[in-house]
Amino acid sequence: YGHTGGDEAKTKCYEADNATVEWCALKGMNASSVWPYFVNTNAQMVSELFGRKPIAWNDAYTDDGNDAMDPSLTFMWWTTPDYGEQFRKCATEDGHKVIAASGHPLYLSLGEYGNNAIYEYDPCDCENLNCVNTTEGCENVLGMSTAFWTSDFDASNLLGALFPRAIVSAERMWSSPDLKDYTNSSRASPAVTDRLGDMRCRLLQRGVPVLPIYSTWDVTYAGSRPGEAGSCMSQ
Repeated sequence: YGHTGGDEAKTKCYEADNATVEWCALKGMNASSVWPYFVNTNAQMVSELFGRKPIAWNDAYTDDGNDAMDPSLTFMWWTTPDYGEQFRKCATEDGHKVIAASGHPLYLSLGEYGNNAIYEYDPCDCENLNCVNTTEGCENVLGMSTAFWTSDFDASNLLGALFPRAIVSAERMWSSPDLKDYTNSSRASPAVTDRLGDMRCRLLQRGVPVLPIYSTWDVTYAGSRPGEAGSCMSQ
């Protein structure tokens, strides 16, 4: 695969650039049609020049619709939750391969959610955001991806923001769908929380500042905060 990028483009900017305006006039295009043209051209280059399958962020699909997009594109889906219906349509009706990268809860640098929200997210379970609920659609879900944007982080809080939630994400994405429950002692032994506690202790012993397991992540604090009064020794 080759990821072509393609998210959060401000197409109005094309209208403010004289060279682009002249190019559009020669091509019979406008600012709106330039964007899918750019994404599709990149997709063709990835495929034809490098022999890889092209991936793009879902923005071009949600902005311009399936008819404007190269059918070979796999879409990496990050927007939530308003585009849930389009996520389903992309995978089920339009037949694109998709990667679930839902901003909530898979962007570790955003929001206010903890390990259980990450562990229990399933793009083929419509109790969640951004899901598909048909066998055909689920066959087009290639997997999931976790992201972490570092604009609000530095060495003082980076590792605590990543761990243990990055560990939770990795286990969930590489495990059987049957283990989707965070408190799954009935399906696995030891339970997720027990294994995570052991992993946290090992990382702490190695000098990695891992946040407490049961504290809720809150981006406002760039870390965790206690949900209720209790012992500071509690993981």
